[in-house]
Amino acid sequence: MTTADAGDPGTGSDVARLLADLRRALGQRHLSRVAALEDRSHRLLATMGLAAVVLAALFVAVSSRVLCSLRTIEASEERARRRLAQDEERFEQLARLSGDWLWEIDLRGRYTYISGAVEPYSGLAPAACLGRPLAGFLPADARGRWEAALQGLSCEPTAVLEFEAWCRRVDGKDACVRLTARALPGPVPGDAPVGYRGICQDVTDRARDRMLRQPESGRRTSTSARRSGANDGAGRRAASAAKSSFLAR
Repeated sequence: MTTADAGDPGTGSDVARLLADLRRALGQRHLSRVAALEDRSHRLLATMGLAAVVLAALFVAVSSRVLCSLRTIEASEERARRRLAQDEERFEQLARLSGDWLWEIDLRGRYTYISGAVEPYSGLAPAACLGRPLAGFLPADARGRWEAALQGLSCEPTAVLEFEAWCRRVDGKDACVRLTARALPGPVPGDAPVGYRGICQDVTDRARDRMLRQPESGRRTSTSARRSGANDGAGRRAASAAKSSFLAR
C-alpha cells in the first residue's frame, strides 16, 4: 500500500460502514435470539399455566370425590352403629324377657360383656358383673366341671358346649341353668381361643319334667345328685360359699 492509499478518506469510510453493518447484523441476530427466547418463555409459561389449571381442576375433582366417599363411609358407619345399638337393645330386651343372659368371657372366665337377667343368680346388675367370674354363682363341684369342659372347647365353627348345673338363686330357690358356649377364635386361624361367648338359660321346669319322666330308680338317682349339688346342707354351703366368693371379688 502506498502513502496515497493510506491517506484515502474513502477507505476509512468503507471500514466504518463495514463495522456499522457488522454491528447491525450482530445486533439483529442478538435481537432475534432474544425474541426467540422470549417466545419460548412465553410458550413455556402458557404451557405451565395450562398444566396448573388442569392440575387444579383434577385436584378439585379428586377432592370432591374423596369428600363424597368419606361422607358416604361416615354415613354407612353411622347407620351400622345405629343398627348395632338397636340389635344390642333388642337382644337385651329379649334376653331379659326370657329370663336368659348373654355373655362373653376372657380366658380366665371373667365377664367382658354381659346383658340380660343375671341379677337373680348373681345378686348383681349386669354392669357390676364385668370383670367377675361367670361361674361364680355355681356350686364348687359344678364350677370345676364347667371350667374343665370349657378348656376342651375348640374354635371349630360346629363346636358348641352345652352344660347344665343346679344352683341356688339369690331368692333361695333352686334353679337348673344351661350354659351354651362357643369359643372365640383369634386373628390367626388355628390359634387357641381368645375367649368364649354364649348364653345362660334357666331350664328348671324342663329339668324337673325330665326327672318326672324318668323311671323311679333313675329319678331317685337324679334327685339324689341334684340334692347333693344344691339341696342338702353341703350343697347349700357350697352354693353359698361360691356366691359369697363371687360377690367378694
